[in-house]
Amino acid sequence: MAYVAPPQHRIDAPIVWIHRDDSAWDHDRIYAEAEKMRAEGLDVADHPVARYHGGWTRYDLDARATLFGETVSPRDYLDESKAPTRWHLRRLTSAEWYEVAPMWERAARNGERPIAAYYKCATIGVRKVEAGPALELTGGVMTPRDREAVHAIGTSFMFDLGSAVYAASMELREDERRPLG
Repeated sequence: MAYVAPPQHRIDAPIVWIHRDDSAWDHDRIYAEAEKMRAEGLDVADHPVARYHGGWTRYDLDARATLFGETVSPRDYLDESKAPTRWHLRRLTSAEWYEVAPMWERAARNGERPIAAYYKCATIGVRKVEAGPALELTGGVMTPRDREAVHAIGTSFMFDLGSAVYAASMELREDERRPLG
């Protein structure tokens, strides 16, 4: 049976989000490894790229994981010659978090998607973009023109982007904390 160790990421690593549908991902390799994991009774959610896309690694492209006896990182699944679109994100400030979190929770209680929260997070959480749309980011915030450019990528892209900002900004999990004292 294969051993899958959880990725080891740095909580202070740059937050670099690459959309799951970006053509630079080696989708064939990811799919083949996921199928092998299923066959061996492993949880596909523990695949290094699945954990990256789920925000569990805070979008650290160099988060190390052991998969089938090999140490890998999400970066190993990228074909750099295809110029992936890198979204450099930032963590929300405490004031921004306390504005967005209630929006998220209210939608969850009502069984709805937190559309306003996704939108707000995406609007304020992008630092820069490489190999993607040219954004103005006036004062670190997307302009109306920026938002239209992101919306033009796909109607759900703004929501995926906002979700990534939100996940990267969440409170540290127990496994990310160092003991006090």
